[in-house]
Amino acid sequence: MGLGENAAVAVPVDEHYRMDIDSLRKKYTESIDGGKKVIAVVASGCSTATGSYDDLEGIADFCEENELWLHVDGAHGASALLSDKYKSSMKGIHRVDSIVWDAHKMLLMPALITAVIFRDGARSYECFSQKASYLFEKEARDEWYNFAQRTMECTKYMMGLKLYAALMTYGTDYFAEYITSRIDLTKEFAAVIKETEDFELATEPQCNIICFRYKQPGIHDSDTLQKKIRHAILDSESYYIVQTRLKDGFYLRCTIISPLTTLEDLKGLLQKIREVAADIR
Repeated sequence: MGLGENAAVAVPVDEHYRMDIDSLRKKYTESIDGGKKVIAVVASGCSTATGSYDDLEGIADFCEENELWLHVDGAHGASALLSDKYKSSMKGIHRVDSIVWDAHKMLLMPALITAVIFRDGARSYECFSQKASYLFEKEARDEWYNFAQRTMECTKYMMGLKLYAALMTYGTDYFAEYITSRIDLTKEFAAVIKETEDFELATEPQCNIICFRYKQPGIHDSDTLQKKIRHAILDSESYYIVQTRLKDGFYLRCTIISPLTTLEDLKGLLQKIREVAADIR
């Protein structure tokens, strides 16, 4: 939006890395008292680092009380709405004003297929419409079919065609089953980690993103250990993992998204970590 980093106020999270509602109220009051005009709250559904879903119902209550726009970053996690088992993670989504959603993440589509969805479609023109007499003869709302009036780009790539074709070919049940299976597998992997003595979870996974770290006796610099483990794993070309920094340090992070990944693969990852960690000094 071009407002700069100082225009965004970070809200603390709880022990599960979800936005803390009490802290939200406190930050709002501090901002108002500091002379700032608060225009919106941005919630996560789910967060990129830990896969945590914010309490959309609670945040929506707050936004309604204070007449604020509620936007949700559902780029990764909003696809859980297709799963009967896990759609409750997005409870309250019908109350948000706008949401970003990526089909190229949890719907297996080729990148890039992303959307900004508004509860009131007419509000989309306010964000992106432009005045260009050499292109447009009518007001934006009169040309609802013209995406140049509702996007940053003038010439718009037809991203939705691939998704439409996939849904018409396979139906939503196919993708719902896939999404459910990946989240189930992530929770099974978390259960395996909790049974070990040399690994620990950052938090219980709420979707197909999981963060954990290796505990090595005699090593006090856990952050450096996780970084070295990750690089050793990548150098071995056996697995691909990333890292993320949370409030108590660095963790290894996996997004279990391939339909071919099994629990045995993930157990193998833990064993591989043990092997490379043994060589780290």
